[in-house]
Amino acid sequence: MTFVFELAVSFLALGPPPARLVCFILLIFFQWIIFATGNYGFFNNLTMVLTVPLFDDRQFHSGGEYLAVAVATTGGTVTVLVSIIFTFFSS
Repeated sequence: MTFVFELAVSFLALGPPPARLVCFILLIFFQWIIFATGNYGFFNNLTMVLTVPLFDDRQFHSGGEYLAVAVATTGGTVTVLVSIIFTFFSS
């Protein structure tokens, strides 16, 4: 599955806006799987931040892409909270 996400899904970033949105959602999902199963420090957070340019400005303003914005906001918030909790309780 790693090769599918890293090779096939990454090429969606070169496509039209709907393909980039699918790429964003799949890459965020994949980073959450890595985050839940391994310890790669802040690698996952950096990768999630790098997926933000996959959004087209029209997707933020069209009103039809609430799901993608909700996923991005929720995922970012949960990532920050879990990172803070693990930082304080891992010592």
